[in-house]
Amino acid sequence: MLTQFFRAAALATAFGGASALADTHSFPPVSLSPGDSLSSITLTGAPANNWRSISISMDWTSGPGDPYSEEAQIFFTDTAASGGAIPAQTVYYGFGRTFTNGQPNGFPIQLVLAFDLDRVFPGGDLVLSGQQLYPGSSANWTNIMVTLSTDGPTPVTPPSATDLGTLCGTDDVVVSNVVLGATAPQWYTFTLDSTLSNATGYYLDIDTEGSASGDTFMALYAANGDLLYWDDDGGTGLLSQLSFGSNAPIREPAGVPASGPAPARQPYDGRNGPLAPGTYYLGLCRYSAATFNLLGRDFSFTTNATGANPTVQLTFRKNLPACAGAACNPADVATEGSSQPFVDGPDGFITGTDFDVFVQAFFQEVRRPEPSGPFIADLTDGDGTGGPDGFITGSDFDYFIVKFFEGCP
Repeated sequence: MLTQFFRAAALATAFGGASALADTHSFPPVSLSPGDSLSSITLTGAPANNWRSISISMDWTSGPGDPYSEEAQIFFTDTAASGGAIPAQTVYYGFGRTFTNGQPNGFPIQLVLAFDLDRVFPGGDLVLSGQQLYPGSSANWTNIMVTLSTDGPTPVTPPSATDLGTLCGTDDVVVSNVVLGATAPQWYTFTLDSTLSNATGYYLDIDTEGSASGDTFMALYAANGDLLYWDDDGGTGLLSQLSFGSNAPIREPAGVPASGPAPARQPYDGRNGPLAPGTYYLGLCRYSAATFNLLGRDFSFTTNATGANPTVQLTFRKNLPACAGAACNPADVATEGSSQPFVDGPDGFITGTDFDVFVQAFFQEVRRPEPSGPFIADLTDGDGTGGPDGFITGSDFDYFIVKFFEGCP
């Protein structure tokens, strides 16, 4: 077993190293035994500094419930998990990461990961929270070593990609007739304005179902080049699939073969964990010796396939808030007939559903998305011209009534 010093040196080398001028700080090794809900441990005493990136390694062994190492997920925050979840007021420094060298099995492994923090950590106490994503499973995380660095984000050049814009609303986004070449993946970029998680109820499922043929492979990257998730055969047969956000209810879309044991597809159950708002890049290629840099921060992703180039279909399935600008006036707060009125947003019409949802949201102080989004009923700052002020008052109710009876153009 490496000493703490040599483990730190090995991590720095594996992750591209820190510049000669960068400060680093390693916390003493700790252990955690997480189950399928979050448990936490506090790492104390980081000196005051502008910490911008982090690396972590740990020895992972399986526990009860058939866990896989690829299902180990971590959060770095300022607040410990409570009751298996992180409180709404938490400041996130690293949101829901899985280890990019995790495996779809329960064999012992040393997991490693490095990434830029979501925001600068000023020092002090840092909370590490972890869980195993598979329901009913648990694992042993030992010799957890966490190292901070003042190295900033490494500049990378994103690949040339088809821009799908901001994903919103509930309609599928379907990219048809995608021809997969022999060596280079097809790249797509998209933006999320909402957090995908159990707490918000939002989800995003990405698959290649409906493809006439092909053995596909996909990998999701953050905008800074971090490899976040990848999948080979999570879909039906040899097709690939990723599933983020809410794990209930499990989605069974019409026209898609049912989930089940291989070669059937895995369920759409959010098994890849949450996704934070931001811009992402998805690489889609043929599977044949697909390679990528597990430890670096770049978009190196290639394949080496032979034979005919297959034509496939790429689909993004989602239940996100309505697209910005869809509201016909501020009183348009809900989608008519929605079974999830506090999840769905405006629909371009003023109906009784908007009235019912507003009244409930007004008296119950409902946010969209929960738990930390803006109040649905916060429509005006009190001057009657619109624009939220962070509070729910009688002015919001009066303003809603005026706009409700104005209707849509």
